[in-house]
Amino acid sequence: MRLFKNQSYVFFALSGIAATIGNGLVYITTSWYAYEYFQSISGVALLMFCIWAPSIIFGPFFGVCADRYNRKMILVLSNVVRGVAICLFVLLELLNWHNNIFVLAIVLGVFVSFYMPAAIPMITQIVKEEDLPKANATVDMLYEVGTIIGMGLSGVFIYAFGSVWTLFVGGILFIVSGYFNVLMRYQHDKKEVLNRQSTSFIREYIESIKYIFNKKGLVSVYLVQTFVMVLLMTIPVLLVPYVNQVLHANSRIFALFEMVYSMGVFIGCFFTPMLCEKLRFRVTVASLMFVMFLMLLLIATNLSMVISLISYFVIGFCLSSWALSIAQAQIHTDVASQGRAQSTFNSLSGIGILILYLLVTFEGKTLHTQALYFAEAIIALVGSLIVILATTEPQKVAEHSAGGRLK
Repeated sequence: MRLFKNQSYVFFALSGIAATIGNGLVYITTSWYAYEYFQSISGVALLMFCIWAPSIIFGPFFGVCADRYNRKMILVLSNVVRGVAICLFVLLELLNWHNNIFVLAIVLGVFVSFYMPAAIPMITQIVKEEDLPKANATVDMLYEVGTIIGMGLSGVFIYAFGSVWTLFVGGILFIVSGYFNVLMRYQHDKKEVLNRQSTSFIREYIESIKYIFNKKGLVSVYLVQTFVMVLLMTIPVLLVPYVNQVLHANSRIFALFEMVYSMGVFIGCFFTPMLCEKLRFRVTVASLMFVMFLMLLLIATNLSMVISLISYFVIGFCLSSWALSIAQAQIHTDVASQGRAQSTFNSLSGIGILILYLLVTFEGKTLHTQALYFAEAIIALVGSLIVILATTEPQKVAEHSAGGRLK
């Protein structure tokens, strides 16, 4: 409740939930367009490639932009351009012009890549340090709720109004999200920008990489965040082939798994910050990732639907450690370097996510789904070991407001 007394945080949260509802609508609808284009799952794979590739290719550039320019305006640009691009696509569809869904996907991929390197440092600048774990967890909860609402409504909207108008609603929600960003009270430090404009983009990026590696314990924090991000974005994707090929169940069972998983993430985001306060970051995150390793191993080695449902709930709960790893990175990284650091490890996680998407799509018939769950379990175990073996914790930065301040 204390968080929501902060007006800037309220508008940040409202922007996030509007964007995730819109993203849920757009994600399902564009996937349908892509499937129809190729009349196979290959269309969906190509769509995912178009969305994720920009963050991998241009990550360093986006990170420098997030650290050099006004983060509030970057968020506004990211949301509004995506909204306008979707609405323009809809207009062309209504005019019966030849449209390519993959061009839209590339535009969405480019401008969503701007979002995270700017958004995560922004939270650091509008929330007190002691509230960062709760602030990140709360935003994560709202993102989860928004995604569930968006994906849930997409089927109803497509049935009632058609895919074109469903896309249009998603585009309008992105524009509304950008408007909430405009309402945030935030003052960019122009003097900081003038001091750095003489430095080249490449040199500025290399300096941020040196900063991360020279600060003891900081690399491990970002690596854990990367592993959790890969798991967060790929474990739900494995549900489709798992329910279909392993459990031989129908779409209602799939919906039940999705609901249980999302419930786990939501409840986990509420309780894990409290656990972190009691047990410290290293113990909490290492424990959550090890439990997740056990649950993934359980899914990979059994055929019981009840055990798998319980495992998915626990996995969702443990994946809320993403918010904790984000907070830890924010606390121990100078705000002036956070955008570049975030974009670098976003690119790494994007590579892992793309590899698994492509494996599921093109090797789904030859590679057993339970083998993929075993691979996910190994990722969780490695993440847990990295936290345990990081014998030193990074020192907190002296000043968190280098790049901008609240008015």
